[in-house]
Amino acid sequence: MMEGKEHKNLETFSLVWLDPGVNNSKENINVQQQFRACISHLETFDKVDKCERFIRSEPINSRIILVASERLSPDLIPRIHQLSQVFSIYIYGVDKRKINTWTNTYSKVKAVLTDVNVLVSQICSDHVRRSPTKSEDLFEFNIFNASTSDERSTTVL
Repeated sequence: MMEGKEHKNLETFSLVWLDPGVNNSKENINVQQQFRACISHLETFDKVDKCERFIRSEPINSRIILVASERLSPDLIPRIHQLSQVFSIYIYGVDKRKINTWTNTYSKVKAVLTDVNVLVSQICSDHVRRSPTKSEDLFEFNIFNASTSDERSTTVL
């Protein structure tokens, strides 16, 4: 876990997992290891307020991938969906139809899944497919001085 503001994340993406039992079972600890194999910076929370505070405390250029339980996601997602730090959201639960009825209005919700293995696989495969051009704010610049005619492109030579 984090140690105050001393913790520096050098990863492009962070994975945040919100679930009331996130640290309470061998299965969830195993899933955490699987998540870390694909995105090494993982933060876990069992309370909505703590999770929201963490997300809001991250710099606006952060890229957070949120995994939220079916039970806690209705409380958190409406409060954080508009934040630029939140890159994508995955919801894990047992009643996919019930979840889909309210998540359709949130564009950052990428998947609603009921199988934990599919959840891990989906997040990891989506992460591998991301390229810097899709996730980073890239900009272009010209190194030539437009006010002089001495500088020319190599294509003109």
